[in-house]
Amino acid sequence: MTVHICGTTYPIYEDLIRCGFSTVSFDLDQQGDPKLYVDQLTRFMDVSKGQVVAIGNVDATKFERTSKEAMVADVRRCIDAAARHSAFILSTSCEIPPRSEPEIVKWFMDAAWEYGRYDRVFDGAEPTPAG
Repeated sequence: MTVHICGTTYPIYEDLIRCGFSTVSFDLDQQGDPKLYVDQLTRFMDVSKGQVVAIGNVDATKFERTSKEAMVADVRRCIDAAARHSAFILSTSCEIPPRSEPEIVKWFMDAAWEYGRYDRVFDGAEPTPAG
């Protein structure tokens, strides 16, 4: 069973694990005060200790407008937070918006392909620049 809950969910991570979900999909923390922001994927990895497959959480709003560097950084953040600690599925924080730019989707896919390689994740090899 998989669950996705939009918004801030880190206060209920233990409950989600106890409910028996095998995968949890993460949105971004949507605190009103940016000083309270929590990287929900990182927090989940700390709580779940690899018991549950994490899915997420590249900022879906970036698919409408962002730089290539920002997209790559978000992909790297997710892979660095979760890939070594459990089975992990790189995905967006929510649905990709209908007005997403195809080029930005390609940047996401390219970054996932390059940065998410098994040898890089587990052997520490740095990716080669995507062409």
